[in-house]
Amino acid sequence: MDHYSPPIKETIFNHPLIEVANQKDPLVKLYYAINWENLILKISNFYHSSIGRPSADLRILISMSILQNIYNLSDQGVLNLWVQNYVFQAFSGQVFLNINLPFNSATLCNFRKQIGVEGQEIIFAESVRIHDVECLESKVIIDTTVQEKYTAFPTDVKLRLDVINQCWAFGEHLEIEFDVDYHDEVARLKKLINFTKSTNSESKKAQIEDAKLSLKDIANNLLDQLSIKAHDETKKDSIFIKSMENYRKAVNQQKDDKDKIYSIFEPQVYCIAKGKNHVKYEFGSKVSIVIGVEHKIVLGVVSFEKNTYDGDTVDPVLDMMRRSHNDYSPNTFVGDLGFRGRPFVSDVKGITTAELPSIADPQE
Repeated sequence: MDHYSPPIKETIFNHPLIEVANQKDPLVKLYYAINWENLILKISNFYHSSIGRPSADLRILISMSILQNIYNLSDQGVLNLWVQNYVFQAFSGQVFLNINLPFNSATLCNFRKQIGVEGQEIIFAESVRIHDVECLESKVIIDTTVQEKYTAFPTDVKLRLDVINQCWAFGEHLEIEFDVDYHDEVARLKKLINFTKSTNSESKKAQIEDAKLSLKDIANNLLDQLSIKAHDETKKDSIFIKSMENYRKAVNQQKDDKDKIYSIFEPQVYCIAKGKNHVKYEFGSKVSIVIGVEHKIVLGVVSFEKNTYDGDTVDPVLDMMRRSHNDYSPNTFVGDLGFRGRPFVSDVKGITTAELPSIADPQE
């Protein structure tokens, strides 16, 4: 006689997950605060089930996106925790416990691409709405920070080796046979650099410099061969064209060049000087954040592809707030000295921390 395994929904509490969860849990409170029906309706305008692979449950995708932002999780990280954590599943609208992944990490990535900036702003606006309209204050604080990327410290050798590996990968994918593929030579140069990079010998240092130049020549040669031998259709592909431009730039850039490539996988990453003793530089993109003075609620966030001057980030982030919060705009914004020279931006008064009344002066 076969052993009968009843469905898990018949064995776990016999109640919906949200009912058996701790009602004081912050996620459970957030579950009840969010207007899911309205949020799903708005996001559905950007997420089309007929595009690409069969669509996943929109409610789960939105909730996963929110959980990622709350707990700072990667795509795969939030999926792994979702399977293990019944409160995550309850927050996602699951009625019964699910022991299987609802989809793979690529689905989350595709979801973000489909809904774009507008869809993500809708989700963000809902996170502000649940705090009540009073959080939309007349005075706000604007500051910038660096959204760090998981980018290894860039060196000429690393970038050139990355480009060479990508050329080999392109060649294999496009079934291109290189006249010379340089596999043995690259392996020899890597070994030479690794064994001699810590030496103080002048002759060894000269060998390392020669090896670096050889890697540069090899990378350029492979790029030339790809450009010539790629199919005409591939040569017209925008992704291929942009990739080749970035690879060429990464291989040949000089120390003092502007707009340098620090990662061929994330070419939009910038090296941003922090001016702090413990962290002099960070690799990432600049982000502007708006916070209400009284309630300390984040009201606006905008990421910039370039290392934009702080004062020039004000107008875009104010625009984002108007779109997200029904034309809401503060009367005054406060920024640090990086916002000097912006007394008014879009009719919003700007003041720096240096212009604020002194706390030590009781008459102010």
